[in-house]
Amino acid sequence: MVEFNMEERFNKFVTDPNENGCRLWTGAKNNKGYGVFRIHPKTCLSHRISFELHNGLIAKGQVVRHTCDVPACVEPTHLIIGTHTDNMRDARDRGRNVPPPVHLGEDQHLAKLNSAQVLEIKQQPDIPRKELANRYNVSIQCIDSIRGGRTWKHIVLPI
Repeated sequence: MVEFNMEERFNKFVTDPNENGCRLWTGAKNNKGYGVFRIHPKTCLSHRISFELHNGLIAKGQVVRHTCDVPACVEPTHLIIGTHTDNMRDARDRGRNVPPPVHLGEDQHLAKLNSAQVLEIKQQPDIPRKELANRYNVSIQCIDSIRGGRTWKHIVLPI
């Protein structure tokens, strides 16, 4: 039987240090860019595995923070232990907690209407909602949401 060496397997997915000293994870990554490493049957974050390989177990409730702000970095000297609160403070102080852009109107990927159509709907308060829903091929709830100001708030009637 072949002897299993987790550290050797882990290091197959790690680059040499780049110009910033980061050793980057080249294996699988999650949707936030953090490396993931499978230790059967669990999938673990690669920076946590790197920290444990070089520093020992992580205490319950602790997180591993990146001093370099590079999610794929597994360089042990760039990793420090802390709390979730510490990690959120790091993100805030480094400008990483910027909310994603808000997509309004037809820029919203599920939009069935455009701004001109919404303006037309808002300009016709006397037409029954079912008739408008059929005309624009949307639901009655969509018409109600537009008329009630719950959606398309940025489209206002001219004075």
